[in-house]
Amino acid sequence: MNESTGIREKDGEPLNLLLTLESDYSATSMPTAEVIKSQLAEVGIDVTIYGTEQMQWYADYLEGKFDLTLWHSQFAFCFPPLLVYPHGQHGERPRPLPARH
Repeated sequence: MNESTGIREKDGEPLNLLLTLESDYSATSMPTAEVIKSQLAEVGIDVTIYGTEQMQWYADYLEGKFDLTLWHSQFAFCFPPLLVYPHGQHGERPRPLPARH
């Protein structure tokens, strides 16, 4: 743990996770993403929130360009409506966008 930043490190590299979401659902997804970011910060994990339009989010999802992602579903069989998926592969990350408030 880096005492000056409060972020965990390994070999001098800070632990930063990329959380992606569809910006089309920012009214519901962004508050959820902010809560996740806040909670992970409490244990020394930095989270960058990256919002993009639905088809770009889906393409990035298929290519594994995320560490965590929020998926918004409108279908009852996919309850709960917002799911967080950890990512097992590390694809090339897109350039992070600043979180919108």
